[in-house]
Order: sequence, then structure tokens, then C-alpha cells
Amino acid sequence: MTAPSQDRARAPTRAGLVSTQILGTALYLYVVRLPPWTAMNREEAVEAIAPAIHRHLDLEL
Repeated sequence: MTAPSQDRARAPTRAGLVSTQILGTALYLYVVRLPPWTAMNREEAVEAIAPAIHRHLDLEL
């Protein structure tokens, strides 16, 4: 477990990683309209992207 001050120092990095994951998903879903993503329902999309977001939030740097 990391110290709270280390968590705060790493927060911008984790936030950036989460943001890129979400923005990339939105790009493929709404702009590129990549068929595997557009064919998914909300639950399937959350199931697909949630593990990556959780990894970014729990990242040990």
C-alpha cells in the first residue's frame, strides 16, 4: 500500500490514463464507429473497459 502523499502525487498520471481510455472508447464508438463497439450494449461495453480503468486507478508507479 502506498502512502497518501504518494497517492496524491500519482493522481494526475492515473487520471490521464483513465481519461485516455475513456476518450479512446468514445472516439471509436461515436466517431470511427468501429463495429465491435457499436454492436455492444452498455453492459458489454462496461464489462470490456472496466478492467483497464481499474488497472489504471490501482496502478503502482
